[in-house]
Amino acid sequence: MRKAGEVPYPGHGLTEDEDLVLELRPHWVTLVMPALVFGIAVLGGSIVYGLVPGGTFETPLRWMVVVASVALLLWFSVRPILRWAATRLRVTSERLLWRRGLLGRYAREIPLERLTDVTVSQSLFEKLFGLGDVMVRVVGEPGRVVMADLPRPDRILDAINRQVAEREARMGVHPGAPPPPPGWDGSRGVVEQLQHLAELRDRGDISQQEFRRIKDDLIGRL
Repeated sequence: MRKAGEVPYPGHGLTEDEDLVLELRPHWVTLVMPALVFGIAVLGGSIVYGLVPGGTFETPLRWMVVVASVALLLWFSVRPILRWAATRLRVTSERLLWRRGLLGRYAREIPLERLTDVTVSQSLFEKLFGLGDVMVRVVGEPGRVVMADLPRPDRILDAINRQVAEREARMGVHPGAPPPPPGWDGSRGVVEQLQHLAELRDRGDISQQEFRRIKDDLIGRL
């Protein structure tokens, strides 16, 4: 819940009561190879361009060198840099927002209540440079969502876990308990929550098993 005096983060599609906690792009190490390719393409292209022999085919050959160098730059240097600039992870008080690729070709919006597991994967090289992959499991989905090459993945893991814990506290869920059902409002009194719980069950938003579990938890607080 937003504190007094705070305003929504501009231009990011956040809801009125949603706070932006963390926003970052992939680690700068991922730009090393595109930068090397850029230097090699420019230097190598210039050398080859100057070595083209004179004669009838001089102009066509030089044009071939220019076209090949530009194609190499666009595909192996400019494209990865643009993809890096367009890729970002946002952790908010309610969701994970992950966009990858040019023009946001792959985008995921994952509510925190749907997360079942968050882990970090790092090789020795990645640990040395402070980057790694953050992997999350989502309720009802096979496999994992992998957010690769992010800086300081442990910090991201802590931020996600902290927001999940704070959200559960706001929703009235005890630590370690299963996630609340969709539409659950834990800010009400116990009696009102029981009534709300029955409405969710009657609408088919939660199963009878979930109804009994949450009901027993609420009654245990009386």
